[in-house]
Amino acid sequence: MSKKKILFHSQHLHGVGHHFRTLQIVRELSERHEIYWVEGGRRIPDSDIPEPVKIIQQEPIYFSNWGRLISANRKISLKEALNSRKRVLKEVIETIKPDIFFIEYFPFRWTLANELMQALSIVKTLNSSCKVVCSLRDVPRESPATSHLSNRVPPDPLAKWYKKKFYTKNPLLTPQERERRKARLYYEQVVSTLNSNFECLLVHTDPRVNTLDQYFPWIEKLQIEILYTGYVAQRISEKSIDYTHPFVLVSSGGGADAYKIVKPCIDAWKLLYRHNKINNRQMIIFTGLFIPQSKYKKLQRGCENGPFKIEMFTNDFIHWMKAADFSISRAGYNTCMNILETKTPALVVPSGLTNDQYLRGQTLSNLGLVEMIMAKDLRPHRIAESIERGVLSSHSVHDISMDGAKRTADILSVI
Repeated sequence: MSKKKILFHSQHLHGVGHHFRTLQIVRELSERHEIYWVEGGRRIPDSDIPEPVKIIQQEPIYFSNWGRLISANRKISLKEALNSRKRVLKEVIETIKPDIFFIEYFPFRWTLANELMQALSIVKTLNSSCKVVCSLRDVPRESPATSHLSNRVPPDPLAKWYKKKFYTKNPLLTPQERERRKARLYYEQVVSTLNSNFECLLVHTDPRVNTLDQYFPWIEKLQIEILYTGYVAQRISEKSIDYTHPFVLVSSGGGADAYKIVKPCIDAWKLLYRHNKINNRQMIIFTGLFIPQSKYKKLQRGCENGPFKIEMFTNDFIHWMKAADFSISRAGYNTCMNILETKTPALVVPSGLTNDQYLRGQTLSNLGLVEMIMAKDLRPHRIAESIERGVLSSHSVHDISMDGAKRTADILSVI
């Protein structure tokens, strides 16, 4: 097997899931091939990137809680950041001339279309044999689900005459027609881009659990190979947590909306403590890196002089979860993979920032692998009841495929 130059493009805009999913794949490949990783999100400290991997940092950008794309570097505008990112990616491609260009999530998310469409044009010009691969999580969309729509999208001869905004947001349209038009545009963008620019699509899920056509009902229009890798999960090592108390674990992924889940968990734990029901346990909280400082300080004050430990982040999260009696978290991809890997009893509360969390949480709940509560029902007494049930529960049992990182590395090594 010849050594290949593989260029990864990964972008975390809300939390940290995209970064850590790519990290697992990069680890599997780092000893076999020459890896370049273009990273465009906010910095994640000490994420244990293998030494041979060459990191190229773009100007970081992210979505605010209000859905606005902003530059993490407040000294430059978003426009300046986006232009800088395009230059950096162009220079990297021209310098290394990759054998494989691995793009995470695009074109299922169109936010970085200008940056990536330019890159696709350049990479094929410099190396016509370069294989372009799309990497997709289990649930593709962050906009309204389209699984209820027919997989046949009727042609619309008027579409080309309208600007996109007017075509989908005309106030005279019925809600059904507006959804149909949105679906048509999404279908055209994704299908045409994949068929014109990509060699294959890797879907990081176990097809026994869910399949792409559940969320993207036009797969028969795709002319490229679709391969299911299994879930990409961090594996448990022999490492153990140096902590003497039994505990319940609370986490919130990247932390953008951490306060909404952590505050009622603190209140629930205090409720159980007052009724002598925590049985010498503590509550360990990891809020996530991107929680606003003001909110983090409020949570810290709420934990003072109580059976709590609160921090923003840990690189050993999976080992904390393995040691926990019960976990309460969002339903992000990586956190759910930690739940499946450790088999720890868990309650998940889908974030409202993206719709994939509800769909993922519902799937795992239907399989009996987690309990799920919607954010509107997140009250201290409900959480307390879940904790009391959860700490007495057995670890889950399943045979879901969790070796997606290795399977992805194997595929990239032979295409």
